[in-house]
Amino acid sequence: MLITLLKIIHIILALLIILIVLVQEGSGQGLGSGFGGAASDKLFSSSGGKNFLTRATTVLIILFVVTSIGISKISSSDTSEKSQLKESLQEEKKLEETMDKTKKENGKENNQTQEESEEE
Repeated sequence: MLITLLKIIHIILALLIILIVLVQEGSGQGLGSGFGGAASDKLFSSSGGKNFLTRATTVLIILFVVTSIGISKISSSDTSEKSQLKESLQEEKKLEETMDKTKKENGKENNQTQEESEEE
């Protein structure tokens, strides 16, 4: 149930990230603004670079990563629990088979002793 909820939230976050990234305006300066171009002043000014859409994108991406890690952890713990359950079921099956063999062997021995006692 929890993993299904996390997967649904994960998909919604992915769609919201796509939507917000598509709505944002491009800087138009390419990589030059990051390496001292004229647009780098805008990037580090108080009004540039951190408007609502970029903050929302950052928050959504952080939530996306958190849900990814959560899904991963829950899936791996479910898998380990299932493998432990599978191992215990196999051990039970082996034990039952051993008990059945023992019962059959004891039954044969009892039949042999009965036959021997009848012959006497």
